[in-house]
Amino acid sequence: MPDTAENPPGKPIVLVVDDERTVRRLMARTLTETGYCRVLEAADGQQALAILEAVQEPVSLVIIDLRMPVMGGRELATRLAGRPSPPRVLFVSGYTDAAQLRDLPGPLLEKPFVPDVLAARVAALLHSEIPHDVDGR
Repeated sequence: MPDTAENPPGKPIVLVVDDERTVRRLMARTLTETGYCRVLEAADGQQALAILEAVQEPVSLVIIDLRMPVMGGRELATRLAGRPSPPRVLFVSGYTDAAQLRDLPGPLLEKPFVPDVLAARVAALLHSEIPHDVDGR
């Protein structure tokens, strides 16, 4: 988990879940540098669920890589939806297979993306400007 000095209390919490460490760190650093949210990181769905259990405050948004080993993004999103006060979900994926992207329970940001696009999408989701539907692109 990131240092609490970088993530002061009182701001929305965003959990970044991606099995590719470099991509996960880039997303976390991008969001931390914006200053409008606190960022936590997980390498897979199981680690994400453990972090969500340990965090004392509600997580506002979970950014989930669609394809991960151990627990994929869809399964994690399903488990999140069953929680009390489920967080919003933003999927990220470098795969464009239409069958995998059909009926996602949240908006999708396709990889590769530039940091400014990620920051804008997260800001919009945190401020409820993008609905919880698939085409929030």
